Amino acid sequence: MKVKAEKAANKKTIIKIVLCILAIALVGYCAYCIASNAADISRLKSQKEELDTKYEQQIEDNDQLKSILDSDDKKDYLEQKAEEKNLVCARRVFLENERKWINNETSKFSVLWTLKESVMKALGEGFALAPKDFDVMPFLDNKSITVGDTELWAYTAVYDGYSVSLCLSNEPKHKFEGIEIVRIK
Repeated sequence: MKVKAEKAANKKTIIKIVLCILAIALVGYCAYCIASNAADISRLKSQKEELDTKYEQQIEDNDQLKSILDSDDKKDYLEQKAEEKNLVCARRVFLENERKWINNETSKFSVLWTLKESVMKALGEGFALAPKDFDVMPFLDNKSITVGDTELWAYTAVYDGYSVSLCLSNEPKHKFEGIEIVRIK
């Protein structure tokens, strides 16, 4: 009987120890969850402040843009944005001396771009030939350029803000039917 009583007491003690360990683990897990949630709440509050600031700035920018687009300055604004885009593109496709010649002028940008494009097409390379791999500035001085083994001549016509360029592997001896070739300066 005494052995049974001791076994029962030992069993109760083991159960109490296991329950204590489970309680401690549960309290630890709850503390971890609370700390983790507190950190998340703090991070989210910080992000909310940042996003609120960005949102307010975006609202101001939108209001400013609406007022510009509703005003008489709309055309000037759109031209300025177009010029900014041309400058970004110019850095990617034009050599430094070509960018200097463009000098933020959209019409000059168009002239050089059509010249570059006509060279790439005349050689049958397209964009496999990078626009920065050759200089089209000699065309502006009525000179040919050599790309690889091919000597090229280019002609450009500019009308009403539009440019068209033609690039040939030899200098033509005559005018094309119905098209007057104009050298640009």
